Amino acid sequence: MTLSIRIFLFLAAATLVGIGATIAFVPHVIYADGGMPDNLMAVSDIRSAGSLLLTLGVCVFAAGLRLIPVRFALIVSAITFLSYGMGRVLSVGLDGFSGSSIYAIAGLEWALGIAALGALFVLRSNRSET
Repeated sequence: MTLSIRIFLFLAAATLVGIGATIAFVPHVIYADGGMPDNLMAVSDIRSAGSLLLTLGVCVFAAGLRLIPVRFALIVSAITFLSYGMGRVLSVGLDGFSGSSIYAIAGLEWALGIAALGALFVLRSNRSET
């Protein structure tokens, strides 16, 4: 594993753990602008998604420490960030514009997802050279 891949894993893990923990434990911080739903089922779904992101972040962090396979963590990172980015685009298309911050968030998600794919290619090419 190259140093740049390791740095990426820790950056991706910090992002996933930070956002996931916030959504799971204090979702009103994230959803302050749009307001938290009154429906307890919707709040449960929000917290569940946060818990998933938190758990995935722990897995990605473990790969940075070489406790689990790096390739697995990069695939998880790519799928997670790109699917969230795609969901943002879908939401803007179906639900309309919800503020400029959504574009910044989507841009970050797409950038991290593409970086994960790039790291996968680097990892693959490094293995084929040996």
